[in-house]
This record gives sequence, C-alpha cells and structure tokens, in this order.
Amino acid sequence: MIVKEITSNQSESVLFDSEIAERIEMPDNRPELPTDNVDYIGGFVKGFLFGVVIFIYRNGFTTCHINVLKKYRAKYSVSFAKKALKLRKSKIVYTNIPEKFKDVARFAKFFGFDLVKKMKNENIYRLG
Repeated sequence: MIVKEITSNQSESVLFDSEIAERIEMPDNRPELPTDNVDYIGGFVKGFLFGVVIFIYRNGFTTCHINVLKKYRAKYSVSFAKKALKLRKSKIVYTNIPEKFKDVARFAKFFGFDLVKKMKNENIYRLG
C-alpha cells in the first residue's frame, strides 16, 4: 500500500463513488472540490486509488474526513487511516460524524478521536 498526497482531481473516483456520495449526502451535481487550504491524501493498492483523506485547514482549526471504498474497508481502512493521519500538518484535527453512522464513530474512536460536542444530527470529534 502506498499513501501519498494527491490532487483534488485524482480524489474524485473515491469521493464521487455512489456509495460514499450517498453516505455523505453529496449533491447530485458533483460539486467542484476545494483546492485552497486543503490536502488530499490517497491510498493506493497496485496503483488503484481506494481511499482518500481530506484535511481542510480553516481559520484556527483543521477538519478531516476519511473515505475508503466499501470493497476495501475491511482489509485496508485501518492501516490506510493510520498512515494518512501521520501526514496531517495540524496537531489537532476535528471531524463531524452524522449520528446515524455509529460504525464511523467507532472507527474514529479507535484512532483516538474524542467526542467533544453532541448536536442534533451529528457529533464533533477531536484528535490530538
């Protein structure tokens, strides 16, 4: 497995995958992905991009989102996430997870993300 920085264009095959797009409730019109203050980290197996971590650097804080194609989650998501999180530029990162995705919350907690704020439909977690 290779984990490295990629471009927003390279990340589209994962981020616009129908299963991932549905989970993150992405609009049907395939919005333009941000390129300023963003790092895209890709996970590759035999040259195939199977996962993308997005780090978004905002005013005073950084958010991250880990996305792995369903077919590759069981085998690669843990090792990919460990390597990708080491490439972050901020010591502290946050992520928001919809309440309905208990599996994603367990995954985040496995990596040390702590719940910092409960909201109506999603919760905010912090690492670092």
